[in-house]
Amino acid sequence: MPQWTKRPVEDLTPRQRAAYEQRVEAIAVAAEQLMRERGAGVTMADVAQAAGIGMSSVYRTFASKDELLAELARRRVGRWAEIWREAQQREDPRAALVDAIWAFVGMDRGEQELADAVRAWVLANRDDFLEVARLGETVVERARDAGLRSDVNHDDVIRASELMAALHRSGAPDAWRRVLTIYVDGLFTPGAEPLPNVE
Repeated sequence: MPQWTKRPVEDLTPRQRAAYEQRVEAIAVAAEQLMRERGAGVTMADVAQAAGIGMSSVYRTFASKDELLAELARRRVGRWAEIWREAQQREDPRAALVDAIWAFVGMDRGEQELADAVRAWVLANRDDFLEVARLGETVVERARDAGLRSDVNHDDVIRASELMAALHRSGAPDAWRRVLTIYVDGLFTPGAEPLPNVE
């Protein structure tokens, strides 16, 4: 594979930085779309073609596929934060949580590579993720006052998204809607058995 040198962002002029940010956006959008459509096996060449950008420009923006996946993971977690912030503004706490859960799951189309990258990003950026978790906990706390079972937390919502993604990969792309409806109803079931602890 030809070797292209990635230029440090801090060395760029304002005009070059603007062009760089446009490339990042174009590459990331193309990569996300390809992964939704094809799942695993998307190559950097595929991304370059879909983005309409030359391979040299792609590799000067992202030195490797792992680096691209890390950016996609960062963007994914950023969207989680946006969803939680929007939920905080809702008047109905139950609807705020339920709609947030549907938004999380609808965002994830079962891209295993990206799911793995998100987990790696969370582990490597724990403080940033805890900020997102705190946003989620405020929404969950409000929902408890509207009938949410008391032992549900932010992590349960994220894990539900991962489980629904597994259904996407199972070959039953619409099954997640049925299962998620059952899950959401169970969140507000009075007198339910206590949840097991998760370490």
